[in-house]
Amino acid sequence: MAVPDSLTSLPGRDEAMARLRAAELAGDEAVIAVLYIDVDQFKRVNDRVGHGGGDAVLLAVADRLRAAVRPGDVVSRFGGDEFVVVAGGVTDAPAAAVIAERIRSGVSEPVRVDGRRLSVTVSVGVAVGPGSSARSLLEQADSALYRAKEAGRNRVETFQPGDRVRSSRQVRPETVLAATLDRGGLGVAYEPIVDLTTGAVGAMRVSLRALGGAGLSQRNGRLDLDPSFQSSSDPATGDGNMGDGETGDADGGYGDQGAGGVGDEADHEHPEALLRLAEESGLIVSLGAGLLDAACTEACGWPKGEDGWPAVRLVWPMTARQLEEPRSADQVLSILDARGLPTGWLAVEVSEESLTMAGPVTRRTVTRLKEGGVKITIGGFGDVTGSLALLRDIPVDSLVLGRAFLTDFGSDSSQIKLVNAVLAFGRLLDMDVAIRGVTTETEVTLLKALGCRWASGPYFGEPSRAAPMLRPIN
Repeated sequence: MAVPDSLTSLPGRDEAMARLRAAELAGDEAVIAVLYIDVDQFKRVNDRVGHGGGDAVLLAVADRLRAAVRPGDVVSRFGGDEFVVVAGGVTDAPAAAVIAERIRSGVSEPVRVDGRRLSVTVSVGVAVGPGSSARSLLEQADSALYRAKEAGRNRVETFQPGDRVRSSRQVRPETVLAATLDRGGLGVAYEPIVDLTTGAVGAMRVSLRALGGAGLSQRNGRLDLDPSFQSSSDPATGDGNMGDGETGDADGGYGDQGAGGVGDEADHEHPEALLRLAEESGLIVSLGAGLLDAACTEACGWPKGEDGWPAVRLVWPMTARQLEEPRSADQVLSILDARGLPTGWLAVEVSEESLTMAGPVTRRTVTRLKEGGVKITIGGFGDVTGSLALLRDIPVDSLVLGRAFLTDFGSDSSQIKLVNAVLAFGRLLDMDVAIRGVTTETEVTLLKALGCRWASGPYFGEPSRAAPMLRPIN
């Protein structure tokens, strides 16, 4: 007898698979559709309201799924934030897509948890028989779901003939990182942050890089194993990471060579993609402390200022998962103490998005770092909301504006006024304001005229394995 899901009381995976296998045995006589449903960015819901609040959201989603499907359709919880609907009597893929769109729109409404209004959306992948095996239909629906995630979430995608299937050979993020470690490891790269008043490098922003030809390639901004590595190793992915719509290969397969493997001539191999990969796999927490220690150790050999400390400060970005680790603040402070570096020498960069979704643990982490003397900077300010409430609630020393503020910067007077207003706002609150993504001399000239002191971007240099840019940049 099938056992229902203990949280939602929906049928579990076994009942859905039994329905699929029955359709498989019926062959061409049964036209059946599989709708693979995933709650978008559910981890952030848990981060914001805790696991109890997350359970409340899943219950609401389950109730809305029951209301949205037709009589006779099977709604099951496959596990975590994943649900599968098995719909019979579907004439073709467009008809299945209509059912999926009704589900998406019916489920994607805000949910109230403990007085807080949470935005909830789902992505849906659709696959239609007849004649396909149960496993094939699930894989096809999973592939379509992944494409919906990659296309921006909160949408329906249908598996089409000729589409690639995210099969059981799908490589997981932790497999990619393990290969990186085996083939040379991870190191730190440094992006110079320049003082526009002097042309000197005032700080280095740290990011990850792969070392020694780690067998990686990049496609659509994501990292994956090179085909040469896959053919010579066994990733042993078990059940194929079914339903993992947030991670893995961007285009559903792994046979195409990407935009160059790590170890090419460029010295800043995929730093942002590596960081995202480590975050997705959960390994960023264990990797972060070791990499910060490596950067601090290297910085001890940099030229010293009048105070005897490294003349160039370090900016260390912390991800949402690192901030949610209760011990992370103490780890940072311990590393600085072990290397004999003052806490005020380090700035921790926290994205505005992470702070907007911050739960109590994240806020405690940031407060502990600030109380310990570490500088706090908000990265990507304005990319999400530009919320002034953050500046009231979070102890902030500086802001970093993203590349979006420089769009049409040389020709759009409103953009210039906007940047000028943010700079004036920073001066009023005694905060440093930096801007990231500078690419042209025109932008540098305008920023200087507005009184912007700090900037970074390709104009000054890409992230580099070593830190050679300890000299004035003209």
